[in-house]
Amino acid sequence: MRKKWVQDRTGNLIPANEYVSPSAPSVGPTIVPDIQDFVSSIDGTIVRGRRGMREHCLRHDVVPTQELQGLPPLLANQPWNHSSEEREAIKRELARNIDHARRNKLPKFKFPES
Repeated sequence: MRKKWVQDRTGNLIPANEYVSPSAPSVGPTIVPDIQDFVSSIDGTIVRGRRGMREHCLRHDVVPTQELQGLPPLLANQPWNHSSEEREAIKRELARNIDHARRNKLPKFKFPES
C-alpha cells in the first residue's frame, strides 16, 4: 500500500494524515475579551466596554486610534503641499461652509467645561 508523507520545517517526514501545518487556522470561534473601562479625555466620563466606546465615538464625532493603524502619519510641521488651484478650492469650500453656517444660524462650538 502506498503512503503519503509530508516533510516539516525541521526535515522530519510525517505521515500526511497526521501532519498539522503550524500556519493552519484554528478551528472554532475566537473569543476576544472586552476592552477595559477608561476615562474619556474629551468629557471626563467613564467609557465601559466596546458598546460604550461606539457610543462615545458617535457622541463626540471621533474615531478610535486602533482604526487609524496603517495610515501614514501626518505631522503638524509638514509643509503645505497643495497647488494654487487646490488652495483656491479649499478657500472656496471654507467660505461656502461659513456662509452656510451664518445663513442657517448654526450655534457656535462651545468647549466642554472642565
